[in-house]
Amino acid sequence: MMKNSDWFSSKDYAGEKTFLLWSSLTNTIPTLFWFLLYILKDEFIFEKVFNEINEHFPKEFFDNIQHISFNDNILHDKLICCIYLESIINESLRLYSNSMIMRKSIKNFEFTLHDKRKIFIKKNSIIALYSNIAQNDSNYFTSPNKFIFDRFINKMGENSHGFLPFGSSKSICPGRLLAKSVIKISHYYLFTIYSL
Repeated sequence: MMKNSDWFSSKDYAGEKTFLLWSSLTNTIPTLFWFLLYILKDEFIFEKVFNEINEHFPKEFFDNIQHISFNDNILHDKLICCIYLESIINESLRLYSNSMIMRKSIKNFEFTLHDKRKIFIKKNSIIALYSNIAQNDSNYFTSPNKFIFDRFINKMGENSHGFLPFGSSKSICPGRLLAKSVIKISHYYLFTIYSL
């Protein structure tokens, strides 16, 4: 942006950096919190996660982190194997993420709400959809307000059209895999270094 200062002011540049900072943390930190809360409340879940981390990440794995290059898939492959970590992260995101999906209408459209009120959307209107409405809908998830740690184990919950913590289609968050990896590695450190 700064190379094209004719097009972008320093205020635009600062705004873009603030947006990147906000978007990188808006769901990551709350998910870290809720994940930790749920596993500390339930000894069974705690044991599952603890055993999974110890199985895939022996204590010496991160002791010599220099042996892992950015071109290696070792870390990525190990993170993917942590199915309970992944499921609990997805369940925390499903319950508590605050993402919004923005769309532009391509034609005039009218739809009727459950109470018979009608909403008219004009062509080219910008629409903001709050993903948490779908993520807490019983049409997509059984017991939608209940934390079920293994809901995403079989990947069925993740493929649901109601699971949208990172948006969807061509505007899906490009940092979603990084965010999940950060959460997993953070919990690895909590379990091993701080001996939870």
